Amino acid sequence: MPLKRKKQPESNKKNIDKSGGLFHRLYPICLKEREGAMRQFKFRAWDDEQKKMYSPESLEQPEIKDNEKKTIYSYLSFGVLCIYDFKKKEPVELFPMQATGWYDKESKEIFEGDILEMDDGLHQVIWSEETGGFILLSGDGMVMMGGDYLTDMVTIVGNIYENPGLIEYKK
Repeated sequence: MPLKRKKQPESNKKNIDKSGGLFHRLYPICLKEREGAMRQFKFRAWDDEQKKMYSPESLEQPEIKDNEKKTIYSYLSFGVLCIYDFKKKEPVELFPMQATGWYDKESKEIFEGDILEMDDGLHQVIWSEETGGFILLSGDGMVMMGGDYLTDMVTIVGNIYENPGLIEYKK
């Protein structure tokens, strides 16, 4: 028996840019529906030219009305999220960082690239292809699995873009 395709809900059509069909809505990207609940993936992005961090909300450009042209666009290319800002003549590539779904002691959301302080020192949040999840890498090269259990143990002290010298790795 052939499988029937689900019809796309009308609510999803608001996520398509009227000027050319580019998908620009980053917050949140919903990838999987399960029992009426959507799993949400959030991203923030670093602009290396302006040395500016865009929060998930600011990537949406809420100050620009829906009928006006937005300048930040994203798309998937060979499984990699690409984010560009077209404010200038040459587009600026932004570096995406995914939310982990974890929070620190102060209830701040932890993102890929964040530097966390724990009792045993500083750790960077990185994505591991081997484990298929986020892990913590310490300055001395020790690796720890991450997870919700971290909430009572960590504080975000910076990130690798805004605070590049905060964590030093031993060789």
